[in-house]
Amino acid sequence: MPRKRNDDLPAGYADNLSAPKGKAATKPDRSPRVAKVSKPKAAEKDTGKAPAKARNSAAPAAAKPAATADSPAAEKQGTTVVKNPIELNEKQLEALALAQLHGLNPKMAKFVDLYLVSYNQVQSYRDAGYTAKNDNVAAVGASKLLKKVKYHPYYAARQAEIFKRTADVQNATIGVIHAAAFADPREISELRRACCRYCYGIDNRYQHTPREMERRRDEYDAKFAEAEADNKGHLFPPFDELGGLGYDKRKAPQQDCPECAGEGIQYTHFHDSRGYSPAAVALYGGVEETKDGLKIRTGDQKAYRELVAKIFDLHVEPAVVVNNGPDSAELDAAIMRAHEKTEAARLEMQERRRRIEEGNL
Repeated sequence: MPRKRNDDLPAGYADNLSAPKGKAATKPDRSPRVAKVSKPKAAEKDTGKAPAKARNSAAPAAAKPAATADSPAAEKQGTTVVKNPIELNEKQLEALALAQLHGLNPKMAKFVDLYLVSYNQVQSYRDAGYTAKNDNVAAVGASKLLKKVKYHPYYAARQAEIFKRTADVQNATIGVIHAAAFADPREISELRRACCRYCYGIDNRYQHTPREMERRRDEYDAKFAEAEADNKGHLFPPFDELGGLGYDKRKAPQQDCPECAGEGIQYTHFHDSRGYSPAAVALYGGVEETKDGLKIRTGDQKAYRELVAKIFDLHVEPAVVVNNGPDSAELDAAIMRAHEKTEAARLEMQERRRRIEEGNL
């Protein structure tokens, strides 16, 4: 259908589709229309800032300064501070930095850590935060993820660290076993021989400690007081100190003691566990209080030594003594003695036969 000319149009009607004629032509009304959007972007909110410059402006837009603690942008970012509850050492921080530099996200890094500990692909996959409909889907996803990270530098670094920790634990365990195997049990307890009561007493009589002498003297004074009350104090014998004071069981027995003949007395001594050497600590198993007294538990050193032999692959066999027999000189001498003995027996038999024939036997 042909368009109508502008002259034929009614008054007040403007043809917006026609091209403008001359400078006096008026521009069409292109007022902005409101567009509907599903969700407003956070950047379109009124933040109180000046409007951004047009993209086509001649002057390039200046770089925005970083938000500081006092700027309005920092206030809009929130105030919640999350601290890492796990303290990481330098090696772990280096490993995490290495993972981030090579494009490994935290989920993948966690999967590597879990897998190197358990070597269970599916469980490590789920524990790392990955979701799957069933075990089959999880197994496929874990297998693909493992192939992706198995040759990653983070995987190698974590594996080397775990191997080093295992070696450290292994060396420490072997050290404890070796120390217990060759520890001196006398550091824990020992059997001692001490002097008897008569070894150092006056005239080899019974010797007292100060407390024992004080107790004997109190008993004597009590009996003497009873005798004085009965007017028999003059008949009471004087106090006898016997072997005197100064008994010390740490002294060695006297060889000429008439009571113990130098053997002394024996007793068990338990050393203070606070002074044990590291080897004795490895052998020490604690103390048990029984009705008969204290009982110290220790490990079996024979079992510890067998473990050391197995660890170091020691094939200890008893020495076999091979008897090659006597040498030629000893053998010739034995043969000569046998011949002499045989000759002596032959001569004796001839002499007996001669006597029988003469009737002398």
